[in-house]
Amino acid sequence: MESLNYKEIGFNISTQRRYAGYRQATFAQMLGITAQYLSQVENATRHPSAKLLVAIANMLDIDINPLFGKNITTKHRHADDINRLAELGAKVSHDRLQLFIAACEAMADCQDSTIFE
Repeated sequence: MESLNYKEIGFNISTQRRYAGYRQATFAQMLGITAQYLSQVENATRHPSAKLLVAIANMLDIDINPLFGKNITTKHRHADDINRLAELGAKVSHDRLQLFIAACEAMADCQDSTIFE
């Protein structure tokens, strides 16, 4: 029987939580656990119970399997790109981030995609 890879589980929980747009403290509160405990689970210093894993999957509205697997799937078509944008967004000022968001909204609203090619 293969043992669980808690580092992978913690990484996948963190990734899915961020994709869903939850901050760690907010998500922990929604689950009825402390932010410290959620951090420990995500960093594999504590092992989550099966009950907690089910609660996390339910809260994120995902199947539980992606929390265990290497090939994490999300509801987003461009999950890797979204993750990269989140990383970049954390590095820029609020004003620059708002400018970038406005540009993205303009691109999403644009009917003629050829102007971006």
